[in-house]
Amino acid sequence: MDSHSSTAREKINSVEGLGEFARRVQKDGKKVVLCHGVFDLVHMGHVRHLEAARREGDVLFVTVTGDDYVNKGPGRPIFGEQMRAEMLAAIQYVDGVAISYSVTSELVLGLIRPDVYVKGSDYENSDDDITGKIHQERETVEKYGGHVVYTKDITFSSSSLINRYLDIYDPPLRDYLLELRERDGLNRITDLVERVKHYRVLVVGDAIIDEYQYVEPMGKSPKENMIATLFQNKEVFAGGVFAAANHVASFCDQVEVVSVLGSAESYENIVNSSLKPNVTFTPFYRDGAPTTRKSRFIDHTMRKLFEVYFMD
Repeated sequence: MDSHSSTAREKINSVEGLGEFARRVQKDGKKVVLCHGVFDLVHMGHVRHLEAARREGDVLFVTVTGDDYVNKGPGRPIFGEQMRAEMLAAIQYVDGVAISYSVTSELVLGLIRPDVYVKGSDYENSDDDITGKIHQERETVEKYGGHVVYTKDITFSSSSLINRYLDIYDPPLRDYLLELRERDGLNRITDLVERVKHYRVLVVGDAIIDEYQYVEPMGKSPKENMIATLFQNKEVFAGGVFAAANHVASFCDQVEVVSVLGSAESYENIVNSSLKPNVTFTPFYRDGAPTTRKSRFIDHTMRKLFEVYFMD
C-alpha cells in the first residue's frame, strides 16, 4: 500500500492496518499525517485540505466515518462508506484510507498515532465546540507525541451542498426547510423547546410492540413459491404510543401514557423497561387478547422482507 498503488482500492486498509504501516514508516524517520471525517461529498475544499495536509509530513492517511456512525440527519450519508473511501483513495496526495467504525476519532488516533493530525479551519476555535470532541482529539494526539494543525483554504460544507443541490428531500419539504432557515427557524424552534420544558403531558394511543427478526435469505424454497431464510437474531422494542412518549419526554418534565395492553401477552415488562425515567404508564387490559405486535423480518442490508401482525 503506497501512493503508487495501481488502483485506488489498493490503498484501502483497516484502521489497524494503517496503524501497523504508520509504525513502520515512523521507524524509518518519516512523519505520518492523518485527516479524519465523513467526506460524504468530496469537493474542492476537501482536495485543498488534503493537499495542505500532505505538505505537513511524508505519509498521509485518511479515515472516514462508517455509515452507521454518521450523524448528519435523515438520508445521510449519501455515499456509502466503501464509495467514500475509494473516492478519497483516488486522490494523489493520499497514501492510505480506512473506515472507522466508531462514533469518535479517539480510537483511530490511538491506533494510528499520527505525528500531525490535520483539521479544517472551522474546527480551530474549540470554544465553539459544544461536544468537547476537539479538545479530546487534541489530548489524544498529544498523548502520543503528535500535534494538531488547522488548514486555511477555501471551505465548503458537504451538508450545505447536498441540501442545496441534491434532491435528497421531497420538493415541498426542501422548500419548507429553506423557508424555515431564511426566517430564523432555529431560534424560533429553540424558543419553543424552552417554553415546553416544564410541561406535564398526557399521551394516549395504541400500544404496539415492534419485533425485528434478523434473518439471512437462503433463496427460494425448492418445494414452495416462497423465500427461505435462516434466523440470526431478534430485538423487541416498545413502539407506538410508548415511542412517542419517550420522544416527548426529551423535551418536557413529565409525561404520562395511557394505553391498552392485552392480558394474554402483555409485554408489560418490556414496556416498563423501555420508558424514560420521567414517563409513567397507566395501563388498561383487554381480557383474552394479546398486545398488538408487529414482527418484521429483516436481512443483513436492513431491507424489510415481510412482516406479520399479531393482534385481535
